Amino acid sequence: MSFKKVFETKHYLIVDKASGLLVHKDKYTTDKNTLIDILKEEYGEEIYLVNRLDKNTSGLLLVAKNKLSLLTLKALFEEKKIDKKYLAILRSPLPHPKIKISFSLGRDKREKLKFSATNSKKYKTALTYAETISSQLVLLSLKTGRTHQLRAHLFTLSCPVLNDSIYGTPLDNDPFGQYLHSFSLSFIDPWENKPVNVTVLPPIEFTNKLVELNIDTKLLSSFNPESNWF
Repeated sequence: MSFKKVFETKHYLIVDKASGLLVHKDKYTTDKNTLIDILKEEYGEEIYLVNRLDKNTSGLLLVAKNKLSLLTLKALFEEKKIDKKYLAILRSPLPHPKIKISFSLGRDKREKLKFSATNSKKYKTALTYAETISSQLVLLSLKTGRTHQLRAHLFTLSCPVLNDSIYGTPLDNDPFGQYLHSFSLSFIDPWENKPVNVTVLPPIEFTNKLVELNIDTKLLSSFNPESNWF
């Protein structure tokens, strides 16, 4: 299956999306088998993505079951009350074990699918925290939500996500897509006033790549995702 439900209430659900599944139609593709289309078959037309992931990024997405829930959950994102963390395998290790990346991002003038760092005042600053777990395996925290933010920020450090076809160099004979996984989503449920903490391990292709790179896969379940630095 291209996704699985990992948490659900009467107001929203959290799904684990597979790499390769487009979340919704866009002007660059005619793909009709998108996540939102599949969800509408089960829930009807009133189902909405609260956040988005790129097609070849796997992991957690928050989905609202009605417009009021959408507005409520969007407000949590805008108020920075929803914490999202990612795991990534990079082409090369970070230049320092812990890095704060702060660049404004605008659409690249030469490549329409790409975003790049800019000094233009018309773009808001994007903020990312990156921390090395082991070698090329890193933990990422997104403090703003710009398009391609993690991928573009890592590119500015000359250590793009492994197998990123836009910001890096695709690997030969590797159809998986970029090795980037949204693995943790945490917030206080605004209806129940209770903490929601959901984590999902990356797909088997991600784990296999760690083995290939001689990175201990036990780190995926043994390290502490609640880094105080973030």
